Amino acid sequence: MDIAFTLAVHKDVGQIARLLRMIYRQNNYYCIHADRRSDCLFMEALRGVAMCFGENVELVPYEERVTGIDESRYVEVPGEFGWTGFPTANQHGAG
Repeated sequence: MDIAFTLAVHKDVGQIARLLRMIYRQNNYYCIHADRRSDCLFMEALRGVAMCFGENVELVPYEERVTGIDESRYVEVPGEFGWTGFPTANQHGAG
């Protein structure tokens, strides 16, 4: 994998699909976080979009979904997946 993308989404599956079509490359990884308040129909549609792209596009399970967007959650991700060289705000002098 070359680049890992995180998409935090809460509406408009069509727009999400268009964005993925524009940025998608087979050698990258895409993690989609849906807002916890998203309804079942939205999640099913999002699951369908993810399946169209392949195994390198994953949805975060319901138990891990977010409410609101907070950078602190994404700083934890590298350790969970064993990634190295993942830039964080602290590495760039911010925060």
